[in-house]
Amino acid sequence: MSTTLIVQCDVCKKAKGEVNHWFLAFLVAHIRAGENFTCIEFMAWDPQYAAEKDTIHLCGQACAQKLLDEFLGKQ
Repeated sequence: MSTTLIVQCDVCKKAKGEVNHWFLAFLVAHIRAGENFTCIEFMAWDPQYAAEKDTIHLCGQACAQKLLDEFLGKQ
């Protein structure tokens, strides 16, 4: 029996269909020169990474841009 991953955009809550141009994003913590900072990384849709716990699912460029804008606004 296989498991089906049901995915929603973490920005607009749109459900993922079969043929969509979705992206994934990850918040990544770094330490450089003794300072802690967080960056955001984007990648094309990959089902392997989509199932990971802290993955951010994005339905397209508009929601990716909105996430980036919100992230930069908090910095």
